[in-house]
Amino acid sequence: MRRTVEAAPSNPLSRCSSRPHLVIDARTMLGEQTSGIGRYASGIVSGIDRLAAARRFTYSLLVPRKQRERIGMLQLQHCSGVAPLPSLAKNLAHQILKRGLNLSLDALLPKGHYYFPAFTVLPMRSRRTAVVVHDLAHLDVPHCVEAGNVELLRYALPRSIRQAQSIIAVSGYTKQRIVHHFQIDPSVIHVAPRSVEPGGVGAGSRGRHRLLCR
Repeated sequence: MRRTVEAAPSNPLSRCSSRPHLVIDARTMLGEQTSGIGRYASGIVSGIDRLAAARRFTYSLLVPRKQRERIGMLQLQHCSGVAPLPSLAKNLAHQILKRGLNLSLDALLPKGHYYFPAFTVLPMRSRRTAVVVHDLAHLDVPHCVEAGNVELLRYALPRSIRQAQSIIAVSGYTKQRIVHHFQIDPSVIHVAPRSVEPGGVGAGSRGRHRLLCR
């Protein structure tokens, strides 16, 4: 029998407009040290922010309270606000995913369409979700991945793949590996390649090899 965690605060952001509302998991972007995935996610959110200027949709960021002070570094102009990620929801999500429990967090999270930029989704049933899968190194070359990440992705990624209505792969190769490992319909996987950041020409390194470094 399906069960849902009870006691939900309603989301004020979802009531303010009839336009579609997007909730973006911002945890990866707001870490103390920004990873490559965090930079990828920040670039995507910057693009979403520019599109939001047309007022065809609204969006907010899902952020743990301890990371709220870092939101300013994203320099967003059209964000509708912040949807705090309760510590209870975060802790429950970990246990639900790790233990494979048939529970969801719908009651603890705001309404909207959810975008998760880093492999895993929060366990939900009544929210439409999209998740970005950057690679499947934890399955293909697990000896090259930190042991903690291998363990996390082995129990969390399969549920994320099953739950998400849209799966975003960062390359055609990643899409092929997702299909190979999870035997899912390729039509639900969308390829969105990473881009590069503009930058000036770096000074040549000293020595005769003339290696350019940035």
